[in-house]
Amino acid sequence: MKIVKFLKAQGIYLVISLIFAIALFIYVGNSNQATQQAKDNQSSGTFTTLTSQRKVKVTMPLQVNVDTSKYFVTGAPSTVTVQLTGSSALVTAVANTKNFEISANLKNLSLGKHRVQLKVSGLDKTVAAKVIPSKINVEIAQRASKIFNVNVNYNKESIASGYEVTQTNSSVQNVQVTGAKDQVDQVTQIIAPLNLNVDTRRSVQQQVKLEAINANGKLLDVVLSPQTTQVNLNIKAGQGQKTVPVVLKAQGKDNGDYELTANVNEVVLSGQQTTLNKIKNIQTTVDVDGITKTTVKTIKIDSLEGISKISPRKLKVTITPSGKNGDTSQTSKATSTKDTAVVNSRTSSSSSTDK
Repeated sequence: MKIVKFLKAQGIYLVISLIFAIALFIYVGNSNQATQQAKDNQSSGTFTTLTSQRKVKVTMPLQVNVDTSKYFVTGAPSTVTVQLTGSSALVTAVANTKNFEISANLKNLSLGKHRVQLKVSGLDKTVAAKVIPSKINVEIAQRASKIFNVNVNYNKESIASGYEVTQTNSSVQNVQVTGAKDQVDQVTQIIAPLNLNVDTRRSVQQQVKLEAINANGKLLDVVLSPQTTQVNLNIKAGQGQKTVPVVLKAQGKDNGDYELTANVNEVVLSGQQTTLNKIKNIQTTVDVDGITKTTVKTIKIDSLEGISKISPRKLKVTITPSGKNGDTSQTSKATSTKDTAVVNSRTSSSSSTDK
């Protein structure tokens, strides 16, 4: 009986010990698993940081591979956009240095129009590149080159009336025209187009872009060398015309007042523009001595220095005495009706100018 009791007591202890052992095993296992997971997470985070991705777009020059001594290519852009994708460090380095090339190989293509795939070379294999656009349309033509003189071109209607261009000068005298033979053969002249304001009166100096045109004035797709020129357009006052009003002035010893009426109220002057600019009107004196009733006189306008022609030169002036009506004013009084000039005065003068 004692042995049985002892065995039963030991069995209980063994069971309890076994339970504690299993619990300890589970605890230790869970702890190790948590520790390992933490290490894995830390390692994964470090790897992700080291290999973070980046996308960036850069502009690259396009290299067109063709025999430029024989052929001329149109349609190819000078630059293209490239989207780089890869690790942040590598993409940043490539974007800064741009130590790779985008090219279009046309060496084995015939004359005419083609659609060409663009190629990327010299780029690190771990960096992906997407060219925008990936293909381009080009036209290959036989190359030609000619030399042309430069012609200054401007709108003559923009020069103010009475002013004239005395000299035109271009800093570039000759231009080399290069391009497709069919385009070069159409060139009739190279122009330097000046942009003038309306009513230009002063000399002009402009830096202008040269243009190649055909017989119809159409711009042609060719390359010019050089592309710009400095143009001087010398302008000075020349011969011109100006319409001015006529002012009549009574002249005489009589105390009476007179109403003077001419058959025209304006005349046209021709002569030096600098002189015309100063004249506001033409003042003409009318001798009224001895006139007691309505009288018509023919008056000739006096010559003016710098004026070559006055039209009309002679005026028919109707002189009407008005002193009997009680008008004793000694100052000039001008009235005008359609196609007439009317003045009451006894003062005299020949012309009026700006001072």
